[in-house]
Amino acid sequence: MAPKKTGSRRKRTEADDELPAAADAPTQPLEAPPEPDVEPEPEQAPLPPLPPPAASPAPELCAACSGKGLLDGERCSTCGGTGRPPTPKRLV
Repeated sequence: MAPKKTGSRRKRTEADDELPAAADAPTQPLEAPPEPDVEPEPEQAPLPPLPPPAASPAPELCAACSGKGLLDGERCSTCGGTGRPPTPKRLV
C-alpha cells in the first residue's frame, strides 16, 4: 500500500513572482549618503631602489694546497686533506 500524500500543491503562476507593494515603499530612487569631508592623502614619494644583492663570500681555502687537499700527490699536511685552512685550537 502506497503512503498517502499530505498537503496540497498548486501550480506556480506569474502572480507568485510579483512582490506585494509595500505601503511605505519610497517612490523615488534612494540617494547615496553624502561623502564625509576627508582630505585626500598626499602622494607618497617612490621608494628608493634596492641595492644589488651582496656577493657571497669566497670559500676559505688552504693556502698551502689551494683547496685541493693534495700536495705533490700526497695529503696536505697543513689542512689534513680537507682543502680548508686549519682552525686554530682553542685554549680552555
